[in-house]
Amino acid sequence: MALYLYMHEALVAANVHRDIARTHEVLELVVPLQETWRQAAERLPAGHGRAALGPGSVSGVA
Repeated sequence: MALYLYMHEALVAANVHRDIARTHEVLELVVPLQETWRQAAERLPAGHGRAALGPGSVSGVA
């Protein structure tokens, strides 16, 4: 959870200070995590957790 807290705080600071470099730093962390979570979800048995990854999900992955 510390990584997610760090990313949240970094994005808030990037927004307040209009710091595009800080935003890119967070993107470099979160994009690989998105792929990792997608791969983990694919390994679940059929029907377990797929609803959370459907269209309109927070992840944006359809």
